Amino acid sequence: NLVTDSLPALALGTEPAEKDIMRQKPVPPSSGIFSGGMGISVVLEGCLIGALALLAYTVGRLFFDVSPEEPIIGRTMAFAVLSLSQVVHTYNMRSPHSLFAIGVFSNRNLNLSSLVCIALQVAVIAFPPAAAIFHTVPLSLLQWGGVCIFSLIPLLCVEMEKRFFSFRLSSASRNHKGQNYRHKK
Repeated sequence: NLVTDSLPALALGTEPAEKDIMRQKPVPPSSGIFSGGMGISVVLEGCLIGALALLAYTVGRLFFDVSPEEPIIGRTMAFAVLSLSQVVHTYNMRSPHSLFAIGVFSNRNLNLSSLVCIALQVAVIAFPPAAAIFHTVPLSLLQWGGVCIFSLIPLLCVEMEKRFFSFRLSSASRNHKGQNYRHKK
């Protein structure tokens, strides 16, 4: 957590204000931090990242480990997916709008902190003294490819969720405006 969460969390604090911030309704002071579906999102996204780490472990254990009694590649892949998917997931937390609408590279501090975290994660796996401490082993390009794919899945899932809910909200807004127009007649 110190490697994957601290720097990106600090960088999120430097995120520029959203362009439509003044058009958003104020949040009632009585609402909790997990209101508005936030609690459900935290649970579902946490379960998704956990499931992807377990899937990476299983893939590593079944396809790459020499001995099932010592699943070192499976553990290393699970560790990498867990860490890197949290770094990637930081980009999901930037805004309720699509990452591609606000700009992937618009927060320089987040990009720099993410690169530092990724470099530290790779070092923990590839640098032998660190690997000995964390009980990891170097991964092949194919294994890193699997880690990268698994780590990007939360980004894709949340982007689909944002697109779905923005479509539903804009559709509801159009219907609501049409109802107001009909009631004014």
